[in-house]
Amino acid sequence: MSSKEKARRATTAADSALTAAKEAATLSKSLPDKHARKLAPLIKDAKKAGSVTKKQLEDKPRRIERTATDAIVALAEATAKIEQRLAKKADAKKADAKKTDAKKTDAKKQARKRKSAPVPAVPVLEPTAAPADDRTPVSGAGTPAESTPGEAVDTSTSTILQSMTVAALRARAKAEGRAGYSRLSKAELIALFV
Repeated sequence: MSSKEKARRATTAADSALTAAKEAATLSKSLPDKHARKLAPLIKDAKKAGSVTKKQLEDKPRRIERTATDAIVALAEATAKIEQRLAKKADAKKADAKKTDAKKTDAKKQARKRKSAPVPAVPVLEPTAAPADDRTPVSGAGTPAESTPGEAVDTSTSTILQSMTVAALRARAKAEGRAGYSRLSKAELIALFV
């Protein structure tokens, strides 16, 4: 290979090193500081490899070509690694966002299921036999009232019925197969069971 050809190749490599240094400098401005600091010495080396004199090109063209090529390769490798790391971080953020969205969606589905879940049936409470002395006549509202002969009301059942909600009382009426309970008040529902 002639010396002119060697000088031309060295000049091309030096120009490429300067171009790579400029592109890397532009890229480093958009990178986080941590990554920009890693590129800084490589950019400096590429600029140095690209800034050569004619005399240096004539005296040592192979060394200049090798130095410029090495600087370009080092910059390209470092840039590729940084881009891979940033891509992995972006993918991880997307995956985290998807997981978070999935959790939110699951939570919403669970909430909908809870809202639309049927009301559990209230167990039917059977009155317990109490001694005859403890029986007190009770009206529908839970206050003492006169009862007809032979009608005895269990106070423990009455107390249990008083503690139940209207919805639970209606559920019990439904479970027992009673009719006409849907419009009754709490007192009327208790009277229905007593």
